[in-house]
Amino acid sequence: SWEVLRRGLRPCCASSPDPESLSWTTMHIESGAALFAAGILLCFAASAMGRRAMPRAYSAAMLDGATKSSAEPRLDCGARVREILFESSWVVVALALILAGVGVWIAGQTMGGMMGLVLETAALVLAAAALLVLFLRWVVNWALNFVSDAYGRANPEAYAVTVRYEWTFDTSVLGLLRYFCACGFCRAAPSLRIIGERASMASPRPLTRIATWWGGKRLPLRTAPDVAEERQGVDPTGDVYAQHPELAISAFITELTVYVPRDWLPADAGELLYVDLEMPDRSSSTVLLLHSVTVKRRFGSAEVQTWHFPSFSKLGVNTFQLRVFEGTASLPQNDAPAVRQARREALERNRALWKWRAYTPAGGFTNPAWAGQPPGALPSALNVGDDQPLLGFSIDAQDEMPVDEYFGATKAIDFYTAAVESQLAVARVGRLDEPWASEEEVSRSWQTTRLAAPVLWTSSDPVAAWKQDAEFAAQMLQGSWPDSWRVADALPRRLAQHLPTSTPLPPEAGGGTLGLALRQRRILVTDMSALASYTQYAQANATLIPCYVVCAAKPDGGAGSPGTPAVVPVAILLLFEDRSDQLYTTADAPNHWLLAKTAARSAMANIHQALVHALRCHLCTEPYAVALRRHLSAKHPLHKLLLPHIRYTVLINFLARLALISPGGIFDKTSSIGGEKQGFLKLMADEYEQGWTPLSEHLPDKLRARGLMPDQGALPTGSYPYRDSALPIWDALESYVRSIVESYYASDADVVADEELQAFARDLATEGFPSGRFDPSLLRARASLIDVITTVCWVASGRHAAVNFLQYQQYAYGPNFPLWMIKAPPSTRQDTVTTVEEALSYMCTRGGSINQAATVWILSEYGSPFLMLSTPGGGPRFQELFVEGPGLEAVRELARRLSAEELEANERAGGTARGSGLEYRVLTPSLVPQSIAI
Repeated sequence: SWEVLRRGLRPCCASSPDPESLSWTTMHIESGAALFAAGILLCFAASAMGRRAMPRAYSAAMLDGATKSSAEPRLDCGARVREILFESSWVVVALALILAGVGVWIAGQTMGGMMGLVLETAALVLAAAALLVLFLRWVVNWALNFVSDAYGRANPEAYAVTVRYEWTFDTSVLGLLRYFCACGFCRAAPSLRIIGERASMASPRPLTRIATWWGGKRLPLRTAPDVAEERQGVDPTGDVYAQHPELAISAFITELTVYVPRDWLPADAGELLYVDLEMPDRSSSTVLLLHSVTVKRRFGSAEVQTWHFPSFSKLGVNTFQLRVFEGTASLPQNDAPAVRQARREALERNRALWKWRAYTPAGGFTNPAWAGQPPGALPSALNVGDDQPLLGFSIDAQDEMPVDEYFGATKAIDFYTAAVESQLAVARVGRLDEPWASEEEVSRSWQTTRLAAPVLWTSSDPVAAWKQDAEFAAQMLQGSWPDSWRVADALPRRLAQHLPTSTPLPPEAGGGTLGLALRQRRILVTDMSALASYTQYAQANATLIPCYVVCAAKPDGGAGSPGTPAVVPVAILLLFEDRSDQLYTTADAPNHWLLAKTAARSAMANIHQALVHALRCHLCTEPYAVALRRHLSAKHPLHKLLLPHIRYTVLINFLARLALISPGGIFDKTSSIGGEKQGFLKLMADEYEQGWTPLSEHLPDKLRARGLMPDQGALPTGSYPYRDSALPIWDALESYVRSIVESYYASDADVVADEELQAFARDLATEGFPSGRFDPSLLRARASLIDVITTVCWVASGRHAAVNFLQYQQYAYGPNFPLWMIKAPPSTRQDTVTTVEEALSYMCTRGGSINQAATVWILSEYGSPFLMLSTPGGGPRFQELFVEGPGLEAVRELARRLSAEELEANERAGGTARGSGLEYRVLTPSLVPQSIAI
């Protein structure tokens, strides 16, 4: 067969046949016959299995509103394999016919003459039949929709029930494999019950069940609006899904309308309370993202009343029942008894899936260094199986992950593709345990990988930039840890012993002395001396050096030298236990000063990854996500407010515990204090026990405590890109939260009376943040409630964006920001390092650098879907659960404020370029994801 294809399917018969040509003729005919036979057998098999799989109640399943059967319709295909066969059989039959046609065509081309013409004609007939099969597939679906619409037109007083959902699949690794093995032809839709309440009834009653297994209208990806969009007046013909990829995580967005007879939902039914949905098949890997359910009561051609049930939740894998409440937000104490009971039932179902797991030695912390740690050494996480440790578990544990946390198809594929690309990059770099031989060798390493060459602030060529003081200052000012420093009134004692106040400042810092700059409050100190407790955990062939970094703010805030950072590095003090501390300044030999900057950057890199990023953003947000699902009903205004900001955080933390911070994980290979001693984890645990509170990241309070607010003088407006971009986002979020809290809680007494909120607070205090790290009284008054909720929203959006999405730029060129430093600088100035090549031997290994670059390549990718804080044009946020009332008004105001900030951020961006053309845009609202999803 390969030879036939290689020869271009040319006839092999000759006018004077010889044995060779006769053998080729025989091969052509045999190959054609084999393909024809295979095609026909496959065609019969697929059609037979499709017929067996087709449910006898198919019409009733699609149009059971028209049948008015007293019995609830059931799907005849209970097994998932039959559903797959039925859906895929149409395409399989068409492919089989084409395959048979190819076989006949080959035989006809070979034989020639009248017989060849007959066979070629038969091949064309088979191809036409294949097209007819696909056409019939479309006709059947169209006919079902037509009959449903016809029933609606013939019964103008029927209720119109519209379900908008999106078909995708299980996006775990195993789910993706199952999907591709099934050729992608596995689809389903939920059954649903509509729950209403008669005026004379004290409890809800099921009014109908609508089985919507297959069918519906495919919505155009670019035009389909959602409920909140319609309510906010957004143009439904706009490029909605292009702006909001989460609304289009797959190409199977379906809107299905079923008409229900009027007497099934009687006129005195009162308000509809909620919709119950369930998957018809519990063995499938199909996942449905339910956008919304809408029920319209009609009288004649006029619409009388509409109920909206917004959801944006998923069904499938391990969640087969979902309760979606009518979209009006309310507090439990203000609901009718029937609604309160329905809320409790939904939360009980959630608590069975969303369970806690505390960090304990049994959960993976087994090193003797952890002997003194109390149970709950870190914030608790979601339990992915009692038989699985929190660290070092199997990927099979993802089956325990609630399906609502699963990435959309596009993001899952992007994520796994980036992971494969990064590991291929590592595999292509040899001699991983050796240091780099030259700067050029580091740069050339990108040419053999799919990773992009990094661009630094002061030059697009990292070789030209990474050694410069201006680059060091720019990374301190607007890098991935942009608030490492505080304004000093006096130097710390150990630093003051080595750096007298009479020390002259460089001319770029305005000249004068250090003492004068201290009095002017222009000295900024980054204190990393606490790392002295963790040097004992350094890995072999690695070092971690505690240090102080001293910078001076320019007197004019940099206004006199546009395009340059507003701060200048002055001195670095490296702290040692086994030898004298070493002070380095800009007056030292260039390569000694370079080694000091690299040692400081290495210390900063480990603190940034362990504390600033992993602990304070990722791990400290997860308890809010778990407690919300356990205790705040989907009808609660704080659930609607918080859900967009905590979506996917549990899953991304699960993956981090699997691959990053687990024993043998990425940080064991890249961090100086990773490895068997678990110093990286101990650093996080100590910071959590000693330094974290629910309001640690309260942005205005944190900046003011560090002397970094504009009115405090050290860094005036326009000189500090992180702060100037962060505060407007904080203010918009704080106003949004305040508006919702004050609208739904008239007083502190209402906060205390909210049983769901108080259960949420108790769960955080006892399970989410063990060891007394969370004070539940913070959620008993409106003012502190606003502070806590705003902080959660800020950390999950703006703060995480600021410390995450600049990582590749800063870490990718290994010597610039190494997590792993090989050895400390020479102990005396006599051990002169005369060349950069010699300096590189102190810094990082080839393996450490490329593993580091490959890791942050994944972590810095936005991927899709990401819901951003605002749209580029300032439109409303999407996947909104608020559909009316003060919550919707607050959403509109938030959109307006973020739209205005978008324009101001674009104007500020030009002033943040430092020479390479790269601008500080990571906190532009349309580039800030709402949640921690990477």
